[in-house]
Amino acid sequence: MRFQLSGVREALSFLPAEVVFKAARSTVAKVKPSAVAAVTAELRKVWNVPRSEIGKRVDSRISGAGGLEATITVGGRSVSLSYFSAKQMRGAAVITRKGTKIRKRGSFAFQGVSVTVENSKTTLLHQAFMQKMKSGHVGIFIRTGVSRYPIRHKDSISLASMVSQARISEPVVARIEERMETVFEHELKFYSGEIA
Repeated sequence: MRFQLSGVREALSFLPAEVVFKAARSTVAKVKPSAVAAVTAELRKVWNVPRSEIGKRVDSRISGAGGLEATITVGGRSVSLSYFSAKQMRGAAVITRKGTKIRKRGSFAFQGVSVTVENSKTTLLHQAFMQKMKSGHVGIFIRTGVSRYPIRHKDSISLASMVSQARISEPVVARIEERMETVFEHELKFYSGEIA
């Protein structure tokens, strides 16, 4: 995602260029952290992705154009399904990323893994199981045949795909543009000496 500061040309018509460019650079630097926060908030409204996983994959930088442009980069690697409130029901045991709990009464009717990728929408994966690998990664696998093998690793949608959807990107752009406008007005007043 790229955001450019608008209103610079209008400000140049009535203020010195030095004041306008200082205010613009300051605006971009101040809005950059809130842009990442806006992406995180909008993602978590729709998707059940942990904040820690978003933090690993979302990066923001002030790029070219004399500090007048900021870029938010969202990593394309998919998030393991085990991070989406995954629970494996096996007999009377419930297995999660954090450990295993045994139910006192009988076994579950559903045997497999349940995940909540979108908020309040649980998906049941029959013939699926969770397994911790030597690397420490907890994966969800599905048996593709009638016997134990072959198995297939099950991945979810990537954060880049989540953010590219209109229901996420449009509110993010609106929030950031609104924030840039108000901060730029304030910074113009500050650098022109209207406020101290």
